[in-house]
Amino acid sequence: MATLTTYTIPAYLTPDRVAANTTIYWEITTPVTGIADADLIDITTLPAGVKVIDAWVQHNATLGASCTVKLQINGVDVTAATTAGAASLSRMTKQPAISTSALTIRLLVAGAAVAAAARLTVAINYMNA
Repeated sequence: MATLTTYTIPAYLTPDRVAANTTIYWEITTPVTGIADADLIDITTLPAGVKVIDAWVQHNATLGASCTVKLQINGVDVTAATTAGAASLSRMTKQPAISTSALTIRLLVAGAAVAAAARLTVAINYMNA
């Protein structure tokens, strides 16, 4: 299990202060190899005191026959796993608690290593708590 920072959103693209609802969309093109089962893909870190009100993860094609991803905030799954073997979208099913510390957003790869190039899209909608 590795934590991959290659795909992290640059800090200057994540606002420190939020005046209203803010939505981040981030697309990643996965390589055919190099992302293993149980790897974590760092997406971003949100500032302390924000509340995530919606989030989803999508891939436009199969990541591999058994490979899925799910979105995590501070290590807690907030979406179900995407569907293996096909394009898929999974929306937030669990709202994380408001945190007094920063929120780390990651994707968890599960089931198998990534075996096909695909485009992963993550959307995170958040606001001041």
